[in-house]
Amino acid sequence: MTETLHLLMVEDSEDDANLILRQIAEAGFIVDSQRVENATQMQVALEAQRWDLVTSDLSLPQFDPFSALALLKKSRVDIPLIIISGEINETQGIALMKAGAHDFLSKDNLARLGVVLKRELTFVWEHREKFESENPSKNGMSFHKTDEELQRLNRIYAFTSQVNKMVLRTHDLQKLYKGVCRIAVEVGQFRMAWIGLVDDVTRVVNPLCWSGYEEGYLKAIRQITLDLQPTGLGPTATAIRRRWTVTSNDIAKDPIMVPWRGEALRRGYRSSIALPLTIKEKVVGAFTLYNSEAYFFNSDEIALLETVTSDIAFAVEKIENEEKRSHAEEALHRSEERSRLLVDESPIGVLVLDHNGMITAWNRAQEKIYGRPAVEAIGKPGWEVQLLFLPDRAKTSETEESLKKYIMTVLKTGEIPENLKRMETELHLLDGSRRWVEISVFVTRTEAGNNSVTSTQDITERKLAEAALRHSEETYKAILQTALDGYLLVDLQGRILDVNETYCSISGYSREELLALSVPDLEAGENPDAVAARIQKILGSGVDRFESVHRRKDGRLFDAEVSVKYYPAEGGRIVSFIRDISERKRADALLTRRD
Repeated sequence: MTETLHLLMVEDSEDDANLILRQIAEAGFIVDSQRVENATQMQVALEAQRWDLVTSDLSLPQFDPFSALALLKKSRVDIPLIIISGEINETQGIALMKAGAHDFLSKDNLARLGVVLKRELTFVWEHREKFESENPSKNGMSFHKTDEELQRLNRIYAFTSQVNKMVLRTHDLQKLYKGVCRIAVEVGQFRMAWIGLVDDVTRVVNPLCWSGYEEGYLKAIRQITLDLQPTGLGPTATAIRRRWTVTSNDIAKDPIMVPWRGEALRRGYRSSIALPLTIKEKVVGAFTLYNSEAYFFNSDEIALLETVTSDIAFAVEKIENEEKRSHAEEALHRSEERSRLLVDESPIGVLVLDHNGMITAWNRAQEKIYGRPAVEAIGKPGWEVQLLFLPDRAKTSETEESLKKYIMTVLKTGEIPENLKRMETELHLLDGSRRWVEISVFVTRTEAGNNSVTSTQDITERKLAEAALRHSEETYKAILQTALDGYLLVDLQGRILDVNETYCSISGYSREELLALSVPDLEAGENPDAVAARIQKILGSGVDRFESVHRRKDGRLFDAEVSVKYYPAEGGRIVSFIRDISERKRADALLTRRD
């Protein structure tokens, strides 16, 4: 459209008016506009010149769309009014349309504005041109429906308006398609209307819904296909394939209607139009209408009917987006519920702080570990609750302020010091008992800000076990160090891994010196091969007891009685207890000589 659009805007915000004008310009219109804010200014503007369209905001402080509609009616000016407002709900929009508004749009979503303008201006300009050609003396400020052609155009305009109203309040695709077909017959007075969608696999157009005098037509006609064969050359298939509107204004003589002519004429179809349904740049089907008059569809009717498919496309995208949003919300709800159940049933305590440092999650395991129910923790500042589990001497205002500063810094920056990401600490519970826990902290990012998640695992039993093990090891070491026999711990290669003070005294070596030696270095009675063979024997039997001769650091020899046991742990270890039997050997030798 290259004709200038004369637009009267009832709008108190110049910025909003400019936003609307930019959107109109992007839709390809040349605009001559004037902005008014009250009834007096609007009345003056209506008397000053002829307007094509009026837009009105919903929330003017002293002037509303109902008053604007009343003023238009009082002034006997037959031009459409469209509501364009920042805050408008469906109920308000429908009420205004019943009062005479032609459509309503949100300033936050002006995607349909170009389509709506095209629909309204087609009606306005075509009627004006016809009226002025028949009434050259009139100034064109009002229009009269004077002949059959104008009445026919009015029916189509009423049809498009009703479709537009239905589009705004329909949230179901099946109801949408059926409603469009029904309104086409009831309001547009078409003989029959149907919508068909393309099967992408078979490339066949399958009827989805219809209304009017169908009488089995869609079953009787041959299958409509998108292939280039007679059944694929009719208006419906051509409109889909070529992505433009196709008419057959004389079915009785139109050669492309040969495959369906007989069935169509028997049902009183004399002309037809097929309009492609384009959803997100993909042609998914067609909207086909039949009229009982030949040569019914001219440029006026076609221009108005094409706005219907644009409205359908808008509604389909709206419904699909609503369904996607609904599915996403349901999936999110299910995910959140699963997460809540997992967190609640987790054996590990979970504490979540929101971006303000308030506790938003405190699961059952956390309750058990801290001995404090969730109801006493959720909604409270994290630093206040943490302070409760510190030693009494640390429960000071300075400590609380320090905790608060640390928590808020973490939430603000999203950074946790490395030494605090995972740590062990002792809790001082309110009943006076103590409990060791291992804490891991990480930050999650949300639209509102950073949250912190702390997982807490009760490690009291592990700590007690570790303490018991340390005590046992210390006791074991004390026994070994005070034993009267020497002690050696060696690996399967004979390397010395541990030694007690008794063997150091017997051998004359220090502990450090012995840890650098191996059994063959001490063994005087067996060579290295014999030592290796004895180790293999010990591996087989598990234990052994034998006598040998060891060499002291100063080179002197001493007789030794050796008791060994093999342990497979840590790659294999041999525990040896060595007793110096030199004195016993000498006594035995003396007795033997006496005998």
